[in-house]
Amino acid sequence: MRALIRWIVGALVVSMAQSTFAYETPVHSRMTQFAFTRSVQERDFLRNLGVIHKFDSGGNLLTEPFAGDSVLGWAMRGSVAEDSFIRSIFHFYDPIATNPNQGLFHVFQAAPDWAFNTVDNPTYSLPGTRDSLYGALTNTDTIVRPKMWRDTFRGVGQFTHLLQDMAQPQHVRNDDHFSLTENFYFFFPDYSRYEKHTLWMTTPGATPQLQFTGYPTVNLPSYRAYWDSGSSGKGLAQVVNLNFVSEGTNVDTGKYGSPLGNLLAEEVIPQVFDVVGNPIAGATNITVQYLTWTYTDPYRGASVTNNRLSTFSLFDFQRMQLVAKHAYSLYNTNHETYAAILVPQAVGYSAGLINRFFRGSLAISAPDEQVYGIVDHATTHQTDPLNGFVGFGTIKLKVANTTPNNEAINGGKLIAVAKFHRNGCYKEDLSGEFSTSGPACDNFPTDTEEIVVSSNEYTGVSLDSTPKPFTFMFGKQIPLNATDLYLQVVYRGPLGNDQDEIAVGTKDVFEPTYLALFNSTDQLLFNGVWTDTTSASLLPTLDKNNDGQLDAQFDRTNLDVAFGFTTFADNPVGIIRGLPPARYSRMVLLTDQSPYRTPVETVGVAFFTSDVKLFTSETNQFDVDTGFYRVSVFRPLRGIPSWGSLTMYRSEPFQDGDLSLLPDLPAGNKAPFPITTLTFQ
Repeated sequence: MRALIRWIVGALVVSMAQSTFAYETPVHSRMTQFAFTRSVQERDFLRNLGVIHKFDSGGNLLTEPFAGDSVLGWAMRGSVAEDSFIRSIFHFYDPIATNPNQGLFHVFQAAPDWAFNTVDNPTYSLPGTRDSLYGALTNTDTIVRPKMWRDTFRGVGQFTHLLQDMAQPQHVRNDDHFSLTENFYFFFPDYSRYEKHTLWMTTPGATPQLQFTGYPTVNLPSYRAYWDSGSSGKGLAQVVNLNFVSEGTNVDTGKYGSPLGNLLAEEVIPQVFDVVGNPIAGATNITVQYLTWTYTDPYRGASVTNNRLSTFSLFDFQRMQLVAKHAYSLYNTNHETYAAILVPQAVGYSAGLINRFFRGSLAISAPDEQVYGIVDHATTHQTDPLNGFVGFGTIKLKVANTTPNNEAINGGKLIAVAKFHRNGCYKEDLSGEFSTSGPACDNFPTDTEEIVVSSNEYTGVSLDSTPKPFTFMFGKQIPLNATDLYLQVVYRGPLGNDQDEIAVGTKDVFEPTYLALFNSTDQLLFNGVWTDTTSASLLPTLDKNNDGQLDAQFDRTNLDVAFGFTTFADNPVGIIRGLPPARYSRMVLLTDQSPYRTPVETVGVAFFTSDVKLFTSETNQFDVDTGFYRVSVFRPLRGIPSWGSLTMYRSEPFQDGDLSLLPDLPAGNKAPFPITTLTFQ
């Protein structure tokens, strides 16, 4: 066995990017940041997708970059991009409107409909984002694939933005607003003071600071239910429409029957501030009465009291002037109370929507043979380490449905994917493997991740919690020199009540692992010294019948070797017939176990062994937790670069020998001897 070492590879360490939130709409990007991060913490769907990630000591999510940003960065960018002017008119939804068009002015498409509009919103709608995800998982083009990942996570940011807007009362009460700035009030009097004040609450030094946590992750039975769940009233748009007012739909407008509220005792505001915290000259000692409103949160079943539903005063806080009559308006204290309730709720609903989108989950386990793939290195020739696809053409595995809530997978298609980098130094004699002197060249490993996709797919697939066996064929094979290797299965089709969903399972298998079986009966460990069996020095002692030859129990012999990876009771996976002395056979296998068990039985003239051996699997992979690249170091055995090996030899008297002192194999015996039979298919 060869020990693993850790090797710092400065130029090859995977870049881990953490995005900031200096965006045009930082409230949306922060909500998305919190929701996305929480979803990964609770469900870790990125691990399921095979996306390299970690949390730093401060709880920040770090991921590998795609097309120039982290996955979180793209989600946050998407939440900003969705607010471009032309798209923002589709961000309204009045859940109680009797008009069939429940969008802005009853003219423009409503937010939940826009989220599923594949004609006008093909890339960043929910279905469009799902198409991007499938492409990211299965597109083999190394230039296109990162862009598909980009569009996937940007799409997540864009469709969650449509849900987050439901936590802004104007967006669910058909109250249009033109959000520029208070400085242009006389030209654009209908900008959203709530949005401007919550934006100000994110700036350093603002009091209070905008809070994003405190509401649980929401789990609802359909996508649309996050906006509108029907009679249960749990949709975010429904909750906000019924229990909050907006500048243009305040309690005295008569536009909505709820909420109404009750007046509290008079209070005095010593100094009135504008929405960005600047004191308003002359607006001091203003007497107000706040409306209070209590309702039951239909999702949590908890009572919520809002003591700042609206403000009743001679001072019109919307127009920032004294009026001749009492007016209901919304002041900063109202906005702050609203934000304390609604922003965490928007995060909880957004996290739930993200969880739903990525909920499809599969578990991969080993087949009955306990190896996912195995080939004979004597007959499998990878001659182009950078561009060749020679290696594992058959992968066997089992798949189980691990989707939460036991949602059924039934009727879709299933394919297999392998993703990897390469040892660009690979050579058939394994002299290009990592050795005690380091990597054999600068291309260990290569920078670009590649994938290969199975040439066969299963249709009409039904999966439950019991693992089912599948065999996948790869026309472009998984290269023998793959590093950073992951196996994936990707399902697309009906999942629960949704007819087009994606479920993914990822297995971090060990890298292609070499196991060599040496017939070293050409050497006899005689009195602790390796001695060639043709040496005349052995005859005086070991030719006991005086026929001029070594007795059979000391002489070299051909060996028949049978091996597997389970127990002796099972049929062997491979058989080597007549392995000559001073020769070896070598297999390459894929496993998720280390050590992996290998029953080996050998038979020769006056030679028999039967034992279960344990071998260490190979690791050539970036370790995200430590920032190190972990490698397997090859060392020579009989002049052959080797990782795992089993050497059959004789000794007199019986004792263990130092295998590193065995002489090199003859020059003509350097290539591996073919395995006679491999039953893995």
